[in-house]
Order: sequence, then C-alpha cells, then structure tokens
Amino acid sequence: MDAVHPTMATKLSYGWIRKGEDKLINTTGSRTRLNIIGGIQLGKLAETVTAQYERVNQESVVDFLIKLKAQHATA
Repeated sequence: MDAVHPTMATKLSYGWIRKGEDKLINTTGSRTRLNIIGGIQLGKLAETVTAQYERVNQESVVDFLIKLKAQHATA
C-alpha cells in the first residue's frame, strides 16, 4: 500500500520556440493534483485496489484499509 500525488499541470522544460517569442501552450485542466492510495498483491496485479481522495491523511488511509479488507473478506 502506498500513496501517490501526481500533478496534472503542464511543466515545460524545453521546446522548439524561437528565442524572444511567446508561444501559447495548452494546459490539461484546472485541477493540479490527484491524491491516490493504492494496494497491490504481488502475483495478482489484476486485483489492484485504488481510491482517490481529497487529501491523504489518517482518515483516508483508514477508509482505504476498510475497502481493502472488504475486497478480501474471504481471505
């Protein structure tokens, strides 16, 4: 189990733009970050469990563990 926080923002590091010119760059949206908690069982990657939360804190981790337990209730 681990949390990841990918950003959905355009981050330019280089490009083919003439020096001294401005170029309009399309962005991906207004939301800039996702908070995702996921769990995998090695050897059973098809059973991966993920959930998206507003923030990763103790409440969201407990909620995720409850979801994980429910998915593996028969184990």
